[in-house]
Amino acid sequence: MGMNTMRSLSLVGRAIARLIEMRVCLFAAEFQLERMRFIRCLVLSILGATLLGTAVLAATALLVMSVAEENRITALGVVAGLLFGAAALCIGVSLHYVFGGRAPFKASTDAIKEDGECLISLIKK
Repeated sequence: MGMNTMRSLSLVGRAIARLIEMRVCLFAAEFQLERMRFIRCLVLSILGATLLGTAVLAATALLVMSVAEENRITALGVVAGLLFGAAALCIGVSLHYVFGGRAPFKASTDAIKEDGECLISLIKK
């Protein structure tokens, strides 16, 4: 092999090593973002469940003490509907964080696909 071939192989090797290093850094950054998204979802879920339980207890106690006997069923139905609505909102926001929006590690997978396509096009030349 000639001197130019060795130099070219060395440059290609360094470029591939740098490319791999950049992709690992990108993956690490995305991993941190996904970790924060998971923690946010977990906190919202715990908060929603805690608030729902507290609201159910408070509303039940309030209704038992303040509503006339003939209106208790209607009042319980309204309170139950509001509480279910609040719980559904918390669950919906949590599910949006988990499944909605962008796919996890999208930037890393897109960059790896782009790298693969670039390398394949270089090999075909």
